[in-house]
Amino acid sequence: MIKIALTITIFSFLSFAKSQAQTIKQLDSIVYGDYGGSEFSAMKERYAKICADYIQKYYAAKAIPLVYLDIRVSQAYINDTMEFAYDNFYGNVLDNDTYDRSGKYYQPGVRIKLRMKKDSPESLLKLLDYAINNLDVLKERNTKVSKLDYYDRPKSPVLPKKKVARILHKRTSKKIKDFLMHTTTR
Repeated sequence: MIKIALTITIFSFLSFAKSQAQTIKQLDSIVYGDYGGSEFSAMKERYAKICADYIQKYYAAKAIPLVYLDIRVSQAYINDTMEFAYDNFYGNVLDNDTYDRSGKYYQPGVRIKLRMKKDSPESLLKLLDYAINNLDVLKERNTKVSKLDYYDRPKSPVLPKKKVARILHKRTSKKIKDFLMHTTTR
């Protein structure tokens, strides 16, 4: 009887885990995770489209690394949280020198992780625009942190929260305002 209950519990857990498996999707240079059919799927796809359209409109001739998006919007969040770095999709690029990680999404790119109370494509575009125009700052942070002893390294080479907050609190550029006013993916 206990074996049957344990088997059913394990099977139920594995079925749930499988249904929650993340699929990695890519739209031009924008990469995002999708849980297929979740309430966040349409929002993540919309954010990816906004970023891809923005890059196409203003930076089509510029070499842009992969941009990894990890975005969620929910009234349940008490505080907005953000991570912004030259990192990989999984947020563990600093382990690449320790583990053999040669997959496409283990390669460093611009990683933007946002947990927001309200929908704000403006915040996302401010970070994206900063990353495109200041990629050297993000790469420098990655290099500086990767030179630390393995056990002294943070999990990810994220920019300090105060620096990210300053980027987000700057006045929104005319370019971003115009883009959001005229975009059809808003």
